[in-house]
Amino acid sequence: MELVWNDTSQVSCLCQKPCISSRLIRDGDHLRKVIRYIRRNPVKAHLGEDEYSLWESELAKAVK
Repeated sequence: MELVWNDTSQVSCLCQKPCISSRLIRDGDHLRKVIRYIRRNPVKAHLGEDEYSLWESELAKAVK
């Protein structure tokens, strides 16, 4: 997170730097990459199948 200061040196807002959650999906290829990224998150965190729930739409389920 980053603080944004106004001209009077007071905090005017609190903003997050851009990340994957703040981007728009650009095209079909980008959507497939995002779906795969989300699927891999629990694996990268070493979570067991009983430690998380993954809901996927029919469109997402079709992505290999």
